[in-house]
Amino acid sequence: MRILEERQRVLFDGMELNEHFVRHHSNHDLAKLTVYTDRKTPQETREEILSRIDPTQREINFICATCATG
Repeated sequence: MRILEERQRVLFDGMELNEHFVRHHSNHDLAKLTVYTDRKTPQETREEILSRIDPTQREINFICATCATG
């Protein structure tokens, strides 16, 4: 199983592609709102997002990512 998982990994600049995307500075540069979810329930995360967005805004775009650190 480990070999199959390793074969499906896509590396970019020596980093797994999803991790590269999540850690890339452009996410921080473009973000208008960052919500950290570590140690929060889905309900707590939802409440924080809803309390911080402008409901009159015509469009709301979300980019959700999970990044394992270690």
